[in-house]
Amino acid sequence: MTTEQHYKVYDYINNVITLLDSPEDFVKCNFSILCDKYPIQINKSNYIAKVLYISLKTDKLVKRLYPDKIKEYEIEYIILNSNTRRKLNYKMNEFFVNGNNETQTYKENDFYNYSIELVSNKTKELINQLREKYNLTVPSLFIGEHQELVLE
Repeated sequence: MTTEQHYKVYDYINNVITLLDSPEDFVKCNFSILCDKYPIQINKSNYIAKVLYISLKTDKLVKRLYPDKIKEYEIEYIILNSNTRRKLNYKMNEFFVNGNNETQTYKENDFYNYSIELVSNKTKELINQLREKYNLTVPSLFIGEHQELVLE
């Protein structure tokens, strides 16, 4: 039984930083999270996406987490919010979540700004290499077999 929790971006990034060997080095950083294809819509504007890769960057350091560490730390999924500036849908191919951990506040709720970027063709090749190296399967949408309506 897993105890994995799924976090929205603000809590997810804060959690990732606390898992690092020296979290104090990433008090101010930019993040880039590579998510797998086909995020799952969990309500009107929220999606849950599988995380394939995380990069945290400061002026002096870069920390990268790959699928093995992501699984070990039980941070394989992230909850993302779709809005007029960030379009998500369940048919999306791989994409990056890019932002920084500068705290913003709205109605007493803290959050981090982030944007969604679809991967380029060059990045798709690297994703295939990543999948191969870490033995990751490519997700697919399930489409059931249609059976004709028969009246007897």
